[in-house]
Amino acid sequence: MTATPNDLVITGWGAVSPIGIGPEPFWDSLAHGRGAVRMAEPTESVNGRRWMAGIVEGFDPKQFVQPRKSLKVMCIETQMAFASSVLACKQANIESGKINSDRFGTVFGSEMLFSEVEDIEQIVALCRVGGTMDHLKWGEQAMSNMYPLWMLKSLPNMPACHVGIWLDARGPNNTVTTEETSGLNALIEAAHVIRRGQADCMLVGAAGNRISLTRYFQRFESHLSCAYDAPESACKPFDAHRDGKVTGMGAATIVLERRSHAEARGAKPMAELVSWSSAFGRPTSHAAGSADAVARSLKQALERGKASVNEIDHVNASANGIVTMDANEAIGISSSLGETPVVSIKGYIGDSGCSSGLIELCASLEGSNHKLVPVTLNHASTAADCPVNVIKIQSKPWTQPYFMKTSMTPYGQSASVLLRIENS
Repeated sequence: MTATPNDLVITGWGAVSPIGIGPEPFWDSLAHGRGAVRMAEPTESVNGRRWMAGIVEGFDPKQFVQPRKSLKVMCIETQMAFASSVLACKQANIESGKINSDRFGTVFGSEMLFSEVEDIEQIVALCRVGGTMDHLKWGEQAMSNMYPLWMLKSLPNMPACHVGIWLDARGPNNTVTTEETSGLNALIEAAHVIRRGQADCMLVGAAGNRISLTRYFQRFESHLSCAYDAPESACKPFDAHRDGKVTGMGAATIVLERRSHAEARGAKPMAELVSWSSAFGRPTSHAAGSADAVARSLKQALERGKASVNEIDHVNASANGIVTMDANEAIGISSSLGETPVVSIKGYIGDSGCSSGLIELCASLEGSNHKLVPVTLNHASTAADCPVNVIKIQSKPWTQPYFMKTSMTPYGQSASVLLRIENS
């Protein structure tokens, strides 16, 4: 394939994840098959269920957020998004003021951001009558005692806004909220922005936190694994003994720019975003996703990128251990890509919702530097209802120039991207 000045290339990435903050610890965990899922605090039951999660450890937002006073209006998701953006810009050698601000934009994937328990526990206590929450008291007590800037901490568009302000990126500033497909759909939207001529460089990110206690109280997660005796191996993507997902948290950011723009500033592309597609299909049962949507998004991205199945090194899948979703994704992948090797990263990090797709994409991007694709952690025996060629036991040498990343939601959305590794 002949490169053109209008190609879309990735020049940097950054991740704040349960298996590491930044590329070195992140890849070290993947290369050595070391996951980060464990029992979470509190270890007693929450809404009748115990709690396992992939938790980001050792994260100090003060090391990344500037100005620091912004921290008082940042929830943990925004803090992680900001940190991953700092890491991505460092790798891509991007600094505020060094890029035409009017041609520099941001698109972030996000979702409902829940307040931390500490933000509302005093108000809830004031609404208690005889040990029971009196909801009629909430309006008065909340308005009188809530932190005045509380709303600014929890708006889904805040990650994109804070990062845009920090970089003086005055181009398009958008937020995509399509649950687990948010990250890839943000990448697709950024690609369209550049192709439309509205920007030369876009910062694409996503941040999610499915382990918040407030989230558990307000929007209880379903289809969770019950393998409490061995939490480190609880999430088993595509495996015959999978019994559900494990929640997680994290953020990732990718620098996407026009090739001519990257070359003009001396940046070295690591991969080209060749093509993409998104699709929807009606789930056949509750929270099962759609095999048809997965198949169509992959097939359309492949056809639009004019690549053949034999040129695809691997598919980085969305599989999280939910029985019906893994099966439908596997059927969709196999119907479009046959025996192409497949990997899932969620056994390492858990499912962080909208940010999972970009964190997983970073795993393949970093793997290309080492010419290896990590194993699917905790996968021992492929389930009969998952007709895919899962990468297991040991890492797979990188042999082909292209790879694909796909994400899906329980409710039928699917998004897929096709990338070509530079100098492959």
